[in-house]
Amino acid sequence: MSIQTTYSAWQIHPSHPKSWRSTESISNLHLATNLPKPTPGPNTALVRIHAAALNARDMMVVAHDPVYPINTIPNLTTGADGAGIVEAVGEGSVWKVGQRVLLLPNAWIEGEAPTLEGLKTLGAGDVEGTLREYAVVVSRWISHMSLSFRRCDGLVCRTHDQSFHEE
Repeated sequence: MSIQTTYSAWQIHPSHPKSWRSTESISNLHLATNLPKPTPGPNTALVRIHAAALNARDMMVVAHDPVYPINTIPNLTTGADGAGIVEAVGEGSVWKVGQRVLLLPNAWIEGEAPTLEGLKTLGAGDVEGTLREYAVVVSRWISHMSLSFRRCDGLVCRTHDQSFHEE
């Protein structure tokens, strides 16, 4: 059995701003292949993504629509929502290899909402998102999951200590 050393990700081409509702905005995405598989650092986990959603916020990022006024770095991978299985952990991570997890769009839990720039959500600005095979994610942006991957696609979790359970 060979160990996978590369992966694929949907990345955003730099372009002129478009309406996120435009059918041409999806053309800003391209599939990048043979990217080096990331390794987790301190307090992070490497998650093999099994489910991810492309939602309205993500399309605003893809289209560079001024409605979502966060500057995105070239070739960013978008996607705020995702779920997968922990494949490796960095020093100090609270997660264990083999755990099924939800990836949270951001680390805001309660209190006054931060500004868009301060929120730093997955898949926008300079924070890589979930439309890829592997993601290194900080531990506080991960939550336990017991739903099937088909059912969790597109869920948004409000707090990092919530768990979703399939009935």
